[in-house]
Amino acid sequence: MYLLSDSVQDTEVMLLNRIKEWGGHIGIICEKATPRVLQLSDNVFELQSGLSENARLVIVMLLMQLYAYFRSLAVGRDIE
Repeated sequence: MYLLSDSVQDTEVMLLNRIKEWGGHIGIICEKATPRVLQLSDNVFELQSGLSENARLVIVMLLMQLYAYFRSLAVGRDIE
């Protein structure tokens, strides 16, 4: 799972492309996905919040906590 920023998105997409070439699974959280991001990623979560990049971190923090919780359950981890 990768949080894609607005300010350095081109560089991040370049690095994610290398990860994809190595066989990595790409999950992206972003404000609005470009066609390149959609092509590159396996899963995309578009926030479309209209908030600044810094304010979006609060929303993303909640998404990442929920993802970690359910992923832990899926692999049989004791989360207590």
